[in-house]
Amino acid sequence: MLRFYIEKGHGENGDPGAVSGRFVEHDMNVIYATALAKRLAERGFIVDLESDDIPIGDNGRAAASLGADVIISCHENAGGGDRGEVIFGWGEGAKELADVIAGALRAFGQSEVRVYKSRANSGETAEYFGILRVSRFNGVEIGVIIEPCFIDNEEDVKLNDTDLKLQTMGVAIAGALADAYGGTPRNDTGFEAAVARLVDRGVIGSPDYWLKAIATGTDVKGEWMALVMQGMTGTGSLEDAVSSLVAAGAIGSPAYWLANCQAGQTIKAAYAKLVIENGVNELGL
Repeated sequence: MLRFYIEKGHGENGDPGAVSGRFVEHDMNVIYATALAKRLAERGFIVDLESDDIPIGDNGRAAASLGADVIISCHENAGGGDRGEVIFGWGEGAKELADVIAGALRAFGQSEVRVYKSRANSGETAEYFGILRVSRFNGVEIGVIIEPCFIDNEEDVKLNDTDLKLQTMGVAIAGALADAYGGTPRNDTGFEAAVARLVDRGVIGSPDYWLKAIATGTDVKGEWMALVMQGMTGTGSLEDAVSSLVAAGAIGSPAYWLANCQAGQTIKAAYAKLVIENGVNELGL
């Protein structure tokens, strides 16, 4: 099974990376890199997350010294583009890994993802990007850089404009990697535990209502389900909540939820149970 090293792009010597309004690249990188590492570990991989904000070269050497097979460098893009990008190093297997990550980004909602090989350095002897060059020089054959979206593009950054979306994306990428590279089955949380987690997060204030409804097969109020879904996803509207849950793989029929999560409508108990369980599991709550 592969061993992963996850780099939280930038941060060394206070380097914030790209900045656009309230969006600071390094802060965003930390959130989704941490979620990615945590879920990969949960799926049975040995994972090392950059412990401090260290220079690029030190990250590459640290990955090698820890025996990593793969180094993933987490970033966000800037410069006015409108797409995701996954850049792969020159080592065998890097392109295949990049394709898996690109697929996860598309499934998460990025309309376009460009996958391309790192260009050469000035001497045309190795990769241009230091994290790919140094890590491979020291023995880490597979390396990729993830750029999920452009944070200075008002529309593109909606993919990553909340902490929850960043966490969810990290979980989604980890799930795709685990499925592709032989991770252990996901340890899903049952309904009662899922409700308890939502109570702890302040999403559910009356757990007995939900536990009793599911136990008796009683349909739940549509407007209450809408509030739970918005709370789970950290969104301000039902439409955004449904979109986030679809992207996370927790909902497969958005039209049903949009139509029935309304005042005067009801949600089937079995469906509510699945979405609460799946939402907590897929969002890594």
